[in-house]
Amino acid sequence: MTKKIEIVIVGSGNVAQNIGIALCKSGYNIVQVVGRNAKTVNKLATKLHAQPISKLSQTTANAQLYILSVHDRAYLTVLNQLPKTNGLVVHTAGSVNISVFEHTPFNNVGVFYPLQTFSARRVLNFSKIPICIEANTAENNKILHKIAESISDNVSQINSEQRKAIHVAAVFACNFSNHMYTMAAELLKQKQVPQNILAPLIAETARKIAQIPPLEAQTGPAKRNDTQIMHEHMLLLEAMPSDFQKIYKFVSDSIVLHHTKKD
Repeated sequence: MTKKIEIVIVGSGNVAQNIGIALCKSGYNIVQVVGRNAKTVNKLATKLHAQPISKLSQTTANAQLYILSVHDRAYLTVLNQLPKTNGLVVHTAGSVNISVFEHTPFNNVGVFYPLQTFSARRVLNFSKIPICIEANTAENNKILHKIAESISDNVSQINSEQRKAIHVAAVFACNFSNHMYTMAAELLKQKQVPQNILAPLIAETARKIAQIPPLEAQTGPAKRNDTQIMHEHMLLLEAMPSDFQKIYKFVSDSIVLHHTKKD
């Protein structure tokens, strides 16, 4: 299978946009972008030099690869409406088992999961993004590997159970961390301090855990079990919404527990 294969992208959100642009830049032929949101479908299709399609029933059945990038709860609906094809049909979700393709008319199926956070208006360099692949046959696995390796230097064979664990870990590492940034920004705003004062600290934390285990990288009053400082922090947080104190105590207790075990 070469880069002359025809690819259909179902979905027009952040993941679909980044995968589509990466494949297009790598020389693949995106023939259709399919989705219900006409505005985003047309916009992405224009970028990819593809045909915009608003109805799944109008999707071509002759493409060699179909990349489904939709909400997790929508996969069964999409699979039931997608025309039968001999092409390879893959989804891009972290927590959706490959068994979602059971009882569908598709014989060639798999998973093409990029482990990254994607946001609107940001197109990322795919070369360093880990791509986790899984397929129902050795031949389909080989095809996905070849495509993934053409846009990323980090491709792994990951089964559905492993991928779900990766997704949960990513929620802790990315989604929860970002929420902590949100709370930190609210606290600083309340004290009239610009939030970008934390940017060097956040950047150094990310660099550090790329080099040493996060457990060893931990610093702060909870790691030292400095109860006096933590008490003072709790008093300061009385001026904030109640969840600030709850989260501060819960996370601090967890850090103390982890480092008590370590010691």
